[in-house]
Amino acid sequence: MLWRVLTVNLVRDRSFALFRGIGICLLLAAATAIGFRGGRIGPDFLPGVPGIQNAGACIVFMVGVVGNELMCKANNPIGLLPQLRYSWESGFGLNSLAWGVALTQSVLLALLAAPAMGVIVWAATGVLPVETLLIPWSIASSNIIGNAYSKVKVRQADGSMEMSLAGAFIGLLLAVPVLGLLLLGNVPATIAAIMYTALLTGGAKICLQRRILSQK
Repeated sequence: MLWRVLTVNLVRDRSFALFRGIGICLLLAAATAIGFRGGRIGPDFLPGVPGIQNAGACIVFMVGVVGNELMCKANNPIGLLPQLRYSWESGFGLNSLAWGVALTQSVLLALLAAPAMGVIVWAATGVLPVETLLIPWSIASSNIIGNAYSKVKVRQADGSMEMSLAGAFIGLLLAVPVLGLLLLGNVPATIAAIMYTALLTGGAKICLQRRILSQK
C-alpha cells in the first residue's frame, strides 16, 4: 500500500534521525509533564496563566514546519510524481494515489508534535487542546498545494529533492491562517479552522491529481 511505501521511505532517509529525535524529545517532555501532574508537583498558578495554550499552538506550528521540511527530503510530493504517474498508468486509481499521499503526509506530521504538546498543555492547564492537530495537518496539505503550483525542482547531489523556495512560501502562507484562527481561542474560530483545513486537504488532493495527469 502507498502509505506503507511512504513510511518506509521516511524511515530509511537520513533525515529520519532528526525527525525521530524531535518526536522522542517531545514524548519525554510529555511524560515528564504527566508525572508532575500525577504527583501534584508544580506551581498551583499555572492553570490561571493566560497564553499557555497559544504558546503550545505556536510551538506545534514551528515544529510542524521543521518536520515537514524533513519529511519532504524523503517524500517530496513533486519528487514522487514519476512513481505516481507510473502507478496510475499501471492501473491504480488516481483518487487512491492522491489521497494516499495527502493523508499519509498529514497523519505522520500530525503525530510528530501535536499529541505530545497537547498532553503538556493539559498537564499545565487541565485543558486538552485537541484542535492543535489541525496545525500540522494544514501544514502538510498546504505544502502539497505549494509544491504542486511551483514548477521549480530543487535536486540535491545525492538525488533527493527538497521544496523550492516558492513552494515553501506558498505552503507557509496557506497554513498560517489555521494558526491565527486557533490563537483566537473561541468556538467560531475553531470551526472556521476545521473547515479551512478540510478545504486545504481537498485542495491538496486535487492539485496532486492534476500534477500526476500532467506528468510526462
